[in-house]
Amino acid sequence: GGARLMSEGWIRALLLNKCSQAVRAVAKEVLAAMAGAGTQRSLVLLDLAVSMLGEAADAGVQSAELFSLLTNLTAEESRRNYLVAGGFLPTLCALITREVARIRAQEAIASCDIAQGQVLKSLLALLESLLKVPGIRSRFKLTPDLLATMLDNFLHVQSLIVQKTKLTDDCAQQLMHTFSSLSSESEADQERFCQACIKALGTHRAGRTPAFLIQQLSSIMCPAEAEPVHHLILQKSPTQEEFIRGTMAKNPYPSSELGVTMRDVKKKICLDLDMAGLIEDDNGMELLVRGLRSWA
Repeated sequence: GGARLMSEGWIRALLLNKCSQAVRAVAKEVLAAMAGAGTQRSLVLLDLAVSMLGEAADAGVQSAELFSLLTNLTAEESRRNYLVAGGFLPTLCALITREVARIRAQEAIASCDIAQGQVLKSLLALLESLLKVPGIRSRFKLTPDLLATMLDNFLHVQSLIVQKTKLTDDCAQQLMHTFSSLSSESEADQERFCQACIKALGTHRAGRTPAFLIQQLSSIMCPAEAEPVHHLILQKSPTQEEFIRGTMAKNPYPSSELGVTMRDVKKKICLDLDMAGLIEDDNGMELLVRGLRSWA
């Protein structure tokens, strides 16, 4: 009886039912309740659900309940570790790559479905949930070509024209966030990312993609130096008490707040002391730095 209850046939037929969203929703709820009845049963269901991911692309939006069930089944970190221990990371990345290729193949079609990218977004959300586990994150980095594969997928999704939708834009942002976070945690991560970018330059030569890759390489190898922050003490001359009311009460002021020129400093003073009329008047106010006149 237990074997028949967990039979793949009826689970697949109902969870990916093409005729009724209500049937899929009820099936998902029943399976979630079954999973809660015991660890062994939940792992069997998890394996079954993962085996159905290959059909998700063909099912399209009708796979929403399958991904919802997977989200429930992988809520515990131990379940995610179980999947990855069984070799699920490369499998998931291959599914993502296949879905990206399927979407790209439709670029020649004149029409576009607004739901395009729904399955890809769900697959990426599943990958993101796995990568929240530190051990899985480390395994992903150390598995050859996975980072390069994700970068390659991002570049393909980013270059979509006909099939570009809000969902594919969201997917591009998810992919960008994934490889950006994975490549910024250590020097070894940065080195792996640079290697992935160099590899991508060999295959992505159209449009603005090469410029993007070179920009990513430059940001790592020649990072922009942070602008130093200086603190200014702004004091009113005692001789100007009758002409300038109020004081700059929040001394010292960081240059990051004031701006980069003395004209910016003057603007800040004028706005804080209700003298907006002097902002564009080059002769209405003198700024002294160590007793010397500074031209604002």
